[in-house]
Amino acid sequence: MQGTAPTLTRQLARSNAQPPESPIPPHLTDAEWDPGWPDELVAHGREALAGVVAKLPEAEGAWRFSAGDLAPLEEAWLAEVDPERTPEAEQEAERRRRAGVTKKTRIFHDLIIPERHRRARLAGLRVQQVPGHQVCFDYAKAPEGALVIHGELASGMFQIQWAIAHHWFVEELQSVGSVEWRDVVEDNLMAQNRGLWDCPCLVLESLCPVFLPDGTYADPCYAERMLEYRLTQRLPTVISIERDDLKMLNLRSRTVHLLEQSRNVVLSRLGKAEREGSEMFR
Repeated sequence: MQGTAPTLTRQLARSNAQPPESPIPPHLTDAEWDPGWPDELVAHGREALAGVVAKLPEAEGAWRFSAGDLAPLEEAWLAEVDPERTPEAEQEAERRRRAGVTKKTRIFHDLIIPERHRRARLAGLRVQQVPGHQVCFDYAKAPEGALVIHGELASGMFQIQWAIAHHWFVEELQSVGSVEWRDVVEDNLMAQNRGLWDCPCLVLESLCPVFLPDGTYADPCYAERMLEYRLTQRLPTVISIERDDLKMLNLRSRTVHLLEQSRNVVLSRLGKAEREGSEMFR
């Protein structure tokens, strides 16, 4: 009981005291922090950015910043320190890097183009000679929704599919994913990967019926949900389907309808002269 009164007195004193003024200023111009940050950014560029952002006041009523907010400062730094290192030059350097990506040199999210299709380019399409090539060329340049390419191995459908992927990944610097239909049907966990669902551009190879060991159709399950999602969201997706009719894929009628409403092109077999006329089809 002897310590009760002093303790109570201190508690009452704290409750009656006025709350201290917030040390966080409401505006950046009133902030109390090192004003030498422009020199740091000019001298060290992005390496100094994390330290600058960390020193900025962040509290309710104050301005909040991220590295993205200061991105224009990095461009100014590049032009000041290295006039040749412009955003355009950086993009061209990235195109050169992407054009030479292999399994050994890839980084996260890089697209690995199969060795057999590494020569596939939009410039190799026979747009003047082969019906359907112009449709594929135009879609690659202005993709919206899905392009469903019907054909057979001798039609060059897979080369065209990867030529579009190369254009998106290398020329347009897009994030491009690729997957085979059978893989996502057989691996239900892969089919649930949101990276496939929301990837800006996707190459979906060999849409076909998948059978169980007893000869019955496998349920596409999440693979079909992923496909339907991309179709309804009209995300750029180039799909190849070899010989099979859409109604033979064991898909729900809604998914089949969405595929039918997409841009469909049927490729005929390429003759010897047509194959020899373009390096990518040889």
